[in-house]
Amino acid sequence: MKKLIAVILTLALALAVASCGATPPMETESGSDAQASAATDTAETGTPVKLKETASTDIVDFTLMDAKLSYYASSMPSEFGKPINQSDGGYFSASTGRVLVILTMKIKNKDRSYLNVSDVGWEFDFKLQYNGELYPIRGYSHNDKDGDKFGISLSNGGVSDDNGKTWSVQRTNNEIMDAGQTLTFRVVTVAVVNPASLTDPFSITVNVPSSSGTDALFTYAVG
Repeated sequence: MKKLIAVILTLALALAVASCGATPPMETESGSDAQASAATDTAETGTPVKLKETASTDIVDFTLMDAKLSYYASSMPSEFGKPINQSDGGYFSASTGRVLVILTMKIKNKDRSYLNVSDVGWEFDFKLQYNGELYPIRGYSHNDKDGDKFGISLSNGGVSDDNGKTWSVQRTNNEIMDAGQTLTFRVVTVAVVNPASLTDPFSITVNVPSSSGTDALFTYAVG
């Protein structure tokens, strides 16, 4: 009888050990989690729009008229921001490992009050998407030609009130736009990326303010 009890206890102990050592089932990402990840990626890149199409919120109409990559750009008022093949006559030049991003954008203030562009109220937080990677677009200046310190500024850029037919030099970092006013700006910026070719396709993601205080993101495909 004692031997039988010992055998039963031994079997019970073996079963308990086997149960503790069993491998739990692997957890898999649920469908809702996968959709949430995709939504996050979409939010980072923004609503897709085509070049020269208007991206609108309730207070701003933003239109990216043109976007080009270059290593040099002209600083002449009549030719401001146009890509050139060499540094002669150009204020703007990109260091090795960086590229100039030349943006021409039309902005209309639809608000009932003024709009502070490129400053408190609307700080540009644009990004360059190239080969599936996002690169911050930064400001270019004498003190920071590599874009390491400052965000995008309108200073030393071009501004036009006749849809880009004539340009004048923007003398300030920002622009106070009156209600209903439309202006076209051209800015030369810089991104830390070395494209295989300046004619490769890329995208520009822009942030456009709304009355809620939350910026809407739009992505312009270029090329």
